[in-house]
Amino acid sequence: MAQNYFSIVTNVGRNKLALSAAGGEEVTITHFAIGDGNGAEVNPTAASTALVREVWRTQVESVEIDPLNPSAVLVTAIIPTNVGGWWMREFGIFDRAGDMIAVAKPVSQYKSTALEGQLEDIRYEFQIIIGETANVTMLVDPSVLLASRDFVEKRKVPVAQLSLTPWVPVKSMTVTAPPANAAAWDTYVIPNGATGAWAGKAGGVAEWTGAAWNIFVPKDGHGIGLPDGRVFLRVAGTYIEWLASREWVTSRKTPVERLNSLPWLSVQSVTLTAPPAAPAAGDIYLIPAGSIGKWAGQAGKLAEWSGTDWTFIAPRDGHGVSLPDGRVFERIGGAYVEKIAQDVQSGRWVYVEDASPDVNRVVVSPTPALTALTAGLGLRVKAKNSSTGKSVMAVSGLPDKELVRLDGSTLYDSDIVAGGIYDFIYDGAKFRVLSALSTPQLRRPITLHVNAAIGNDANDGSANDAAHAIASIQGAVDQAFAYGPGPYTVTIRVAAATYGRVRIPERVGPTLSIIGDVATPGNVVINGGAGADTFSVYGSNVVSVSGVRAQMIQSGTERSGFISYGQSTLNVDRCETGAIDGASLQAYGGGVINVSNHRFTSSSRFMYRANVGGRISIAGTQTLVGVVPLGSAAAQADNGGVIVASPSNPVTFVNRENLAAGARYRVIMNGLIDTVGGGPNFFPGVGDGATSTGGQYV
Repeated sequence: MAQNYFSIVTNVGRNKLALSAAGGEEVTITHFAIGDGNGAEVNPTAASTALVREVWRTQVESVEIDPLNPSAVLVTAIIPTNVGGWWMREFGIFDRAGDMIAVAKPVSQYKSTALEGQLEDIRYEFQIIIGETANVTMLVDPSVLLASRDFVEKRKVPVAQLSLTPWVPVKSMTVTAPPANAAAWDTYVIPNGATGAWAGKAGGVAEWTGAAWNIFVPKDGHGIGLPDGRVFLRVAGTYIEWLASREWVTSRKTPVERLNSLPWLSVQSVTLTAPPAAPAAGDIYLIPAGSIGKWAGQAGKLAEWSGTDWTFIAPRDGHGVSLPDGRVFERIGGAYVEKIAQDVQSGRWVYVEDASPDVNRVVVSPTPALTALTAGLGLRVKAKNSSTGKSVMAVSGLPDKELVRLDGSTLYDSDIVAGGIYDFIYDGAKFRVLSALSTPQLRRPITLHVNAAIGNDANDGSANDAAHAIASIQGAVDQAFAYGPGPYTVTIRVAAATYGRVRIPERVGPTLSIIGDVATPGNVVINGGAGADTFSVYGSNVVSVSGVRAQMIQSGTERSGFISYGQSTLNVDRCETGAIDGASLQAYGGGVINVSNHRFTSSSRFMYRANVGGRISIAGTQTLVGVVPLGSAAAQADNGGVIVASPSNPVTFVNRENLAAGARYRVIMNGLIDTVGGGPNFFPGVGDGATSTGGQYV
């Protein structure tokens, strides 16, 4: 019975292994590749020299002789969680010459990413039967070695290596010299006047690794705890005591000589109904209803033991007492009640409602009114309006103070939502919104304005004026990517000027729409400089751009004008490209470009290039402006790349005769160009097109 799933040595691999076994050059296994079979099951043969469509490649983890079969080699590879989004229908093993030594047909399965629920790395092991022992080795790039799971699980990470420093326990805040016998991971706050390895590091946190001191400076808002229970918070670079311990509160004694003025007092009990048999001099009790003995008929009064007898005091309303457990009672209407606890539970001291008619300005009037703002002040506010960016708050008629995120950065759109309740803490200069900590989420579409003439990248982009406009397109992209992915689009409107290159990051963010001057794209120029892509999109992001011109300083590189990497999608409409080193438009490594109504105004190597699984869809009018020489061809599809003409929006090339040099097309290494019946002269060019090594032109 034929095997459904198998691995075989290719003819190329068998020849190399045979030569190696006969004393020839060793076979050095370097890479493992995955293909999706171009969307279908495949049945590789020994004659195979490449995967049908490769979607991902990595270095092998190990190559060794099978201990149970000396005529076989075991090759292992790891597929990490952060890659995927494609089907696995074919595997290939490659040597350092790039030849496919072995090929396998695995069980067809979809490789999801961590975002799709893949939480563990996948480890594959392959057995290659070589017949006789050849000299097979492995070439490893140290930059891609993986830590073992055992190393990761057992490793202790120094606090200094954490991206965000958690609250940590420390041994001391007063020791000035590094202790000679510190245990590994002991931590200290360095005080003023420290010596030795701590000299000049006051205010920092020192952690002993077992061999040296790691010293780092946490951000304001960081907290530490001492072994005696005290807690300190870092404010303006200094640790201040934030909470006093209960032991300190309950053990504090009010001097007896002050009792004549009847201050608030500590009492032993508020529930004991019979005088204790052996009280200590100065002990005080609040007499409850139903008391007996010497306390009978004295309910609501204070009883103090003088050492020989009980004296009774009838306080006025407003007097207060506290118990050893920390509870506080205030006399109201002749009875003691836990007034502070009741007020805290009700939130009446800190809860206020915003009364401002203005967006991005909160106005509150707590009762009693505040006369000053002090660091540590907390308010719980019900918002009236949703924020759209930088915001301020006015408290009790005092000057406005900026509202910022927990890390001190400017608020983003919808960090505050109308009707929501938020905790604000004053840090001495600004109010920090405690809930504004994680990646903000868009709750509506927003527009950012870019204007190189009047903008500043520190602005919020909410309007096209000097106080709000952003200076660079990249600055607007960075602000947009402060938000996580979601259903809403961030529109970036760009004023006429020349800007630097644009790079959409690998992490997934919101959908972007970048709009320049669609009537005259040359008014909005993106100049990539030399040696870099001008407008590049990474990750699984979706970006639309219109009304801009991409160009660069040509330096002989393969860099492109508009390029989509990985699983990203780039929609290019009513744009133009100037001088470009590589391709004016390129889709690489699974990236997708949809281009419509484009203008080519200067030289490049290719007008369109799709490679390594990239895909370009061409639609509408494609205009050649002036003389446009090409270094290679108008269109090239290689290494599984695909270029297709739109069947619904027919492609028209205007001024074809302006193409001064370059072939019509090149299709190589399993590439595909589909002109939807456009024929061999579909693309402009000086020379005819060509296909080779599995390329198809239809």
